[in-house]
Amino acid sequence: MSEQNKVIKVVDALSLAVREEKSLPFELQDQSASIYYAVKVGAYHHRRKTAHTKTRGMVRGGGIKPWPQKGRGSARAGSIRSPLFRKGGVIFGPQYQPRKEKVNRKTLKIARNALLQQLDVAIVEQAKLDKPSTKTAQRVLTALGHTKAVFVSSDLLWKKSVRNLKGSLCVNPLSLSPAILAKFSLVVFINRQDILAIQGAEHATK
Repeated sequence: MSEQNKVIKVVDALSLAVREEKSLPFELQDQSASIYYAVKVGAYHHRRKTAHTKTRGMVRGGGIKPWPQKGRGSARAGSIRSPLFRKGGVIFGPQYQPRKEKVNRKTLKIARNALLQQLDVAIVEQAKLDKPSTKTAQRVLTALGHTKAVFVSSDLLWKKSVRNLKGSLCVNPLSLSPAILAKFSLVVFINRQDILAIQGAEHATK
């Protein structure tokens, strides 16, 4: 297992000056399988799981035979809730089947590190806000040459500033999952303590 220093960009929130520096080392591994599994399970948990149809056994009514078996010349029928009838059940419709999907913490850590190595990473300096400011968040994105990004911060003012940016998202440091990282090409940490919080959580799982 090797380690590599990630080259990150540091942008000043006031002057919008951008410079490059090396961050703390992230473990570097070729873990495409871990990324795939972590993103797949994360996407499953973000799904709403509301699609559900009723079969003929679930639809209310239809307990009596609608007409005699023989003598009418019509096709035989045993229930008016057959899928052939109006208001009948649905054949092969979507069914919600709850199941547990779990990813080990070590697998999540490996997948997150691999994605952070592939994506552009930036840190914002002098990022303290007195009030929510979407304009400040937009200026940071423009200085970095991107139109959308995932911002990492536990500051409520930054969360309110980012939520009006189309396509962007602001999450807590410990909520930064591979499923979220896979949707963006830029990760913006509001301060250095957010990176230390992520790496501190990773070292705690070793």
